[in-house]
Amino acid sequence: MTTKKAKRRTYEEAFADLAGIVDSLESGDLPLEEALRKYEQGVKALRECYDVLQAAEKKIMKLAKDAKGHLAEIPFEPEIEEE
Repeated sequence: MTTKKAKRRTYEEAFADLAGIVDSLESGDLPLEEALRKYEQGVKALRECYDVLQAAEKKIMKLAKDAKGHLAEIPFEPEIEEE
């Protein structure tokens, strides 16, 4: 029995799909069943985008000077903006 892994979409592919889904849902022209199906597809695309961004965030490193003035890589921690 062989199993195939589904090809993982890029962030751009998932985001483009999500944008199209949002446009079609915002139009208000879809029957209820189709709107629900599109909504489910949108949630899946959003989750894919989030997963790709989370993985990218883990890979990002920031260069900073250590106590001796040497450059060192440290994990990037985004600043959280307060509203």
